[in-house]
Amino acid sequence: MSKKVILPVINDLAIDQRMHKISLTLHQNGYDVLLVGTKRKNTDPLLPREYNTDRFSIYFKNGKFFYLEFNIKLFFYLLFKKADIITSNDLDTLLPCYLNAKLKGAELIYDSHEYFTEQPELDQRPSTKKMWLLLEGFLFPKLKKITTVNQSLADIYSKLYKKDIKIVRNVPFRSANVPYVRKENIVIYQGNINKSRGIETMLEALQQLNDVMFWCIGPGDLLEEMKALAKELKVEQKVKFFGRVPFQNLRELTVQAKIGISIEQPIGLNSTLCLPNKLLDYIQCRIPVIVSDLPELRNVVGKYQNGIILKGHSAQELVNTIKELINNEEKLLEFVQNSEKAAEELCWEKEKEVLLDLYKS
Repeated sequence: MSKKVILPVINDLAIDQRMHKISLTLHQNGYDVLLVGTKRKNTDPLLPREYNTDRFSIYFKNGKFFYLEFNIKLFFYLLFKKADIITSNDLDTLLPCYLNAKLKGAELIYDSHEYFTEQPELDQRPSTKKMWLLLEGFLFPKLKKITTVNQSLADIYSKLYKKDIKIVRNVPFRSANVPYVRKENIVIYQGNINKSRGIETMLEALQQLNDVMFWCIGPGDLLEEMKALAKELKVEQKVKFFGRVPFQNLRELTVQAKIGISIEQPIGLNSTLCLPNKLLDYIQCRIPVIVSDLPELRNVVGKYQNGIILKGHSAQELVNTIKELINNEEKLLEFVQNSEKAAEELCWEKEKEVLLDLYKS
């Protein structure tokens, strides 16, 4: 009989590639999978998937009442579901998952997708940050199976809590034979439009990039603000904001770009130590990259030589770097070729073995 695995996450599942890959892999290896997310008033329907999904409604949009409502509803949702394994995804799901695992005698796995308590948004809310730190400090020592998304975070959690942390990077599925034929100078950004992502810097750079288009793909708290900034800077004709794009449709857009950017700014440890999904997606699409000089970004681009690492975070440096690349076809093709080896190694087909070992053990 298949083991029942429930994987709760706080988002609406539509653009969460990590949860799709994990759920699909478990399903394909004989587990009875239920991926659980949230649904709001204007939430789009999900495209069909091979595994089971469910979403419950959330009234509040953000803030402490949002998290309180989510945790209460998740607790009672799980209470009436059979589960052999409950996988808590990030700190905001951990308490109801932990309590239900105890009540049901189910196994609990904790997957930390980021350094939750070091998000830049929490720096403005010290009392909220203290609450999350207390919750993490209380529950983390009780956990037995823990995964996270990169070595930097694993090292921090291991040092803080003296735990063995497994690393399951959010690498994409392998894409073979991706031709690099780009007719337009499209620079792409994909991911959440939030604080410290470098979107403002790219918009400023566009003022000096007459033959460049910027495709900005993703939702976020600052999306409307960035649209307004583009108009203020008089570059709105060079920018296309796509908003939310289902992950199933993302790659067909990404492969059209000439350059991918991941220019996060080091505002807090969460930003400094991130390994952005976008960088790994660019690699599978064989796109040369421009990245910030942050540890995990530096490790990847430094190892595979598939792009340029910026020394700073100024718009002028970004302008100079983009011009350098689009005017040097030989360098672009060198980065494309180097992306082939990176794409072979940084793929879900290899990464999933760590995940499966964790669930089987």
